[in-house]
Amino acid sequence: MTPETIKSRRLFSVFLLGCLIFNYPIVSLFNHEIFIFGIPVLFVYLFWVWGLFIATTIFITHTHPKSQLTPDDEPKTGQKEPDFPYPLDKGPSC
Repeated sequence: MTPETIKSRRLFSVFLLGCLIFNYPIVSLFNHEIFIFGIPVLFVYLFWVWGLFIATTIFITHTHPKSQLTPDDEPKTGQKEPDFPYPLDKGPSC
C-alpha cells in the first residue's frame, strides 16, 4: 500500500468519525444546563472536538520530506536539481 493510500484511508476514517460525533444522538448528550467557566458544556464539547479533528488531520497530513528519502535518493553535493517539467523562467512550448 502506498503512503498516499494510507493517508487517504485515515482521512476518510476521520471524516466518518466526525459525521458520527457531530450527529444528533451524541451532541444531545451534552445539551444540558451545565456550565464550565461560564460556557455551556455543549459549546465546550463542540469546540474541543472540532480542535481535536483539526489536530488529527494535521497529524495525518503532515509529512517530513527528509523522512521519505532513502540514503540512495538523497541528492549528492554539487548536483543540480533537474528542471521539471520545464524551467520556471520559460513557459511550456505550445
